[in-house]
Amino acid sequence: QKAAQEMEQLFSKEFNPNINMDEFDACLNEFRNDYNRIHFVRNDTFKKAAENIDGETRKIFVEFLERSCTAEFSGFLLYKEL
Repeated sequence: QKAAQEMEQLFSKEFNPNINMDEFDACLNEFRNDYNRIHFVRNDTFKKAAENIDGETRKIFVEFLERSCTAEFSGFLLYKEL
């Protein structure tokens, strides 16, 4: 809950008046389009295995996925700029 509030503040004109919302919306659309959709395995076997991870292992797994997505997207943006 706290993280969600912090994200809302970070991407709010009220708290961050210098944010370029057009650029932010473009980034969000990149995530929504998910151009790597067919690159990663997302079948029932994966879903069932992921659902069975719990506790500290689940926390670490989710953090790994979040960091992987962030790194992948950052690499995309860097490559796009080059």
